Amino acid sequence: MDLKPIDLTTIQTNTDLTKVKNKAETLNSNTSDNELKEACNDFVSILLAKVFKDMDESINRSGLTEEAYGTKWFRQMVLDEYAKEASKQSLKPLANSLYRDITRSRNR
Repeated sequence: MDLKPIDLTTIQTNTDLTKVKNKAETLNSNTSDNELKEACNDFVSILLAKVFKDMDESINRSGLTEEAYGTKWFRQMVLDEYAKEASKQSLKPLANSLYRDITRSRNR
């Protein structure tokens, strides 16, 4: 099994990442805590979506049957939704840790 490292340069084309990047650039000392928490959750969600996408691409598909027109598109949407829910529930500690680190660095 050939494992590829995650190429972080490929996720820069993602529109969600652009949204988070724009949000992060507008964050300053006057930004509310809720906005910062939301940006941290979005970042964790995008990171996890990239992991899910790489995991999905590593699956060997036999080609025995043809994929329907929207199968790949639908699969990506499902993986994105799984990532959003996981970042809100299971990976909440990661987003909270990121939030604490950012607020600690802002307060210096």
